[in-house]
Formats: sequence, C-alpha cells, structure tokens
Amino acid sequence: MMTTKPLPLYGLDRLPPDGLVFIVESEREVGSLESIGLAGVTSADGERSPRMTDWTPLAGRDCVVWGDNDEAGRLYAEAVAGILSALNPPAKVRIISPPKDLGEGGGIEDWLANCRDAQAPNDQAAEVRRMAEAAPIWRRTAGGEPARAHHSPMTAREMLAKYPTLREPVIDGLLRRGELMNLIAAPKTGKSWLALDLALAVATGRRWMAFDTTPGKVLLLDNELHGETLTDRLRRVVGDRKIPLEDYGDRLIMDTCRGKGLDIFALKEYFGDVAPETYRLIIVDAFYRFLPVNTDENSNADLTSLYNELDTLAERLQASFVLIHHSTKGAQAGKSIVDVGAGAGAMSRATDTHVILRQHQEEHAVVLEAAVRSFAPVGKVCLRWKFPVWEVAPELDPEQLAGGRQKKAVVPADAENMKRARITPEDFVERFITGKPRGKDEIISEAVDAGVSGCKARMLFSAAKTRGLIHKWRNPQDRREVAFATVPQPSLIPESNR
Repeated sequence: MMTTKPLPLYGLDRLPPDGLVFIVESEREVGSLESIGLAGVTSADGERSPRMTDWTPLAGRDCVVWGDNDEAGRLYAEAVAGILSALNPPAKVRIISPPKDLGEGGGIEDWLANCRDAQAPNDQAAEVRRMAEAAPIWRRTAGGEPARAHHSPMTAREMLAKYPTLREPVIDGLLRRGELMNLIAAPKTGKSWLALDLALAVATGRRWMAFDTTPGKVLLLDNELHGETLTDRLRRVVGDRKIPLEDYGDRLIMDTCRGKGLDIFALKEYFGDVAPETYRLIIVDAFYRFLPVNTDENSNADLTSLYNELDTLAERLQASFVLIHHSTKGAQAGKSIVDVGAGAGAMSRATDTHVILRQHQEEHAVVLEAAVRSFAPVGKVCLRWKFPVWEVAPELDPEQLAGGRQKKAVVPADAENMKRARITPEDFVERFITGKPRGKDEIISEAVDAGVSGCKARMLFSAAKTRGLIHKWRNPQDRREVAFATVPQPSLIPESNR
C-alpha cells in the first residue's frame, strides 16, 4: 500500500537527549514552553495531524501531554498517548489535565498568561514539572480512558480462583470471546464470501467449515461492497446453505461502510453507545480499508497501535473480532503461517488467532491453516470453491500446495500411524473419553498429542455428540462450565432409571 512519509515533529531539533518532553497542540505553545526553559514538541501541523507525524524519536522517553481544555484537546491527548505507548520501546506517558479555571479551550499558553505576573519563569517551570509528576502514568483501560498505574499482581491461588476456565469459544478450535483473529488470503480468492458464510454460521450456530460455532448476534462491517452487492451475495449464500430467514434475519447485522471514512480509531466513537455482549462476533472486511490515513501497514508501531485499539474495543464490547486481510504477492507455499499476510510482523503476533488460506495445487481449492493461542494446534483443512460457498474437501491432500510442497514434520511412529488410521467416532470415544467428565479442550489436546489432527479430533468429537456416545456435564455452581463423559450426569438421570 502506498503511504506518505511521516512528517517530523516540530521542535525535535531543539530537544535535549534526555529529560521530560512536553507535547502540546501548537508551534506557538512549544515556544511558550521554551520561554520558561522547558523542552516541547508538537505534531506536524499541530493538533490536526497527530497520526501523520513520525513519533519514533520519542521511543522510550518520559513524555507529558498537555492538551487544550476542550473535547478536541482531550481527543488529541488520548491519540498522542496511544501512539507513544505503542512505540518500541514504549514511551512513558502522562497527560496533564488543564486547570478548570482556564475555561473551555484553555491550554498551556493560557495557563502561563494567567500566572505570568505572579510567578517568575523558573517558578512557572517548576510548577509545570510538579503538575507533570503528579499526573498518573497513562494506561488504556477497557473503556479507553487513562487509569492510574498501580501494583496489582495476584498470587497463583488468586489467579486459579478468578479464572477457573478459559473463555467460551465462538469458533471452537479457533476463536474465543473477546479475542482477535486474522483471516488472510490472496486478493480475489473469495475471502469476503467466506466471511459472509462465517457471519451466517455464528449467527445461526451452524458449523463453519470444520469448526463448531456458538450462536450469537454478528455485526459485519463491509468497507468494499455497495449495499446492493452485499445483499445479493447474502441471498446467494443463504440460498445455497438453505438457511431460512427466521434463523438469521435479526441476528446478522450488516453495515456498508464504503465511502463513510470509518477507520479503526473511529470505531471507538462508532461503538460508543453499544452495550457489552450486544454482539458475539464483529467482522471487519477488509482490514486495509479501515486503516487510518497515512498508516503504514509495514510499520510495527502503527499496527501495534491499531491492534491495541481493537483489543480495547473487544474487551469493552465482550465481542470477538475477525479481520479480513490480504496476503503478500507471490508464492506463499514456503512461508511460515505467521509470515503470510501483507504488513509488519506485529499483524500476526498481536492477534490470538492467525488463519490463512493458501492456494492448493488443484484449481479452485485452498488449504486453511491456523496458528492459535488458546486452543490445541489446528490441523490443515482443504477447501474447494463451489460458488457461492467454500466446502470442506477431505479428499484433497493439504500438503499439496501450489508453488511447492511443504516439508512434513518428523513425528513419532505411533502418531504417524494414528494419522493414517481410519478412526471412527466410536474409536475416538473408546480411546479419549471416559466415565470421568473432562473439558473438551483437554480431550482434544490429548487426541492431538496422540497424533490426531486438531481438525479431525473436533470433527470426531462432534460426531460422537451427535450419535449420543458422550454426554454433557454442567458445573452446578457455574453452568457455563461444561465437561463431557461416556455416562450421563447423575442429576440428569430420570428417577425411574436410577
């Protein structure tokens, strides 16, 4: 993506190599600071261009932001603090809240004018430093507001009590509530069709490709298609999947954002009045169309800042985000999973799940692979394009990538035999599920350790549930906690059968 070279900070050439750095909203205010012996800088063209400026010279510095006493000033201070905290290494950031008696719009220049007759420049500088030291270290909270940094670790006992289980899955095997997921493929591969199919799957609780989903409301933010085009695609997909309107009509919400100027940082305001848990899943299609102006997708600092913003939103909304993005040009076969995707390495590192589609040697087929953070490893899944949807293609060899064959990992002989063996749901239950209830993640993880691919293990688990070979157990204290065993939970056995 073509980007404009970031502009330099005003006042950078006069900045000492160490000590406090004050960030203000205008070049004139930088001059006011310098008049009392303080070092100040401002973004290129003042408060209008905080994201068009090169802030990297302030990496690791001790910075204090003084914005004007109005809404624009508060937004400017927050934007600058977010950028500085995402640098490598991050700057230590404080925000000075201007005294309320300055009135609306009052900044450092107004404050100096008010006390010029009562204080000498040295006293004014000392007072500004005192205000800076009294300001809390800026931290982004779930609501996006700064919070006081404080020492608040927990003992292992407290952690175990506070977090007894993992968050519930949204796409089982790939994504949990409040997590971020990339979905990466080459341009014009059919990502948007796949995203729409995913939205419908979660909205209705249907299976998506090889993965079970948990039903809930889905918001699809589409920044590429016109409303007419998106609606036509919806009709085609639900027609092919034979999904009745009553199953998705009020659970799938779509917003065509093309031409509206909505970027990642504007999403905070966009979701301002949305209550937590309104949506289970939010799909952003396509990610590059939501990049703020002059963002460099090859900059780790820029992308880290964007993903930090999305993490904050996901936590506040208690929703998961899926970001649809494109891969780099050229052959992808020899690359690691996390290296597939246009942009800086922070793109794959900052998310909980990185899903990629690579071209299979067979025409109109791809291989789905994933790097996950909170699930057992996911096996490769072949998909075949059957307009207007993708279908799982178990007959294809996932190692047969276009442009070259990937080297197979060396695995133990028993694991290799397990991979090749034809395993039935009955075999799976006999080997990995007992009369003692265990969580699904533990069962799948054990199967993966034994050589069954993560995808195959989940499919066999799902089949065993459908056939009534295993039974669900619920924790009486917290019914969200679910386990599975080969026998029914005692409290659920009818009295006549006891």
